[in-house]
Amino acid sequence: MSPLLILLVFLLIFLGIYAFMTYRRDSEKRARDKRRNEFHDRV
Repeated sequence: MSPLLILLVFLLIFLGIYAFMTYRRDSEKRARDKRRNEFHDRV
């Protein structure tokens, strides 16, 4: 295993985790906004 290959694998893992966290946070925010909008529509 060359050091460059190991570095590349770590970079890919890091990018995957970062993208997953960002996506999850965005989806939670979207769900929260949707709930808030439904609440305002009811009132």
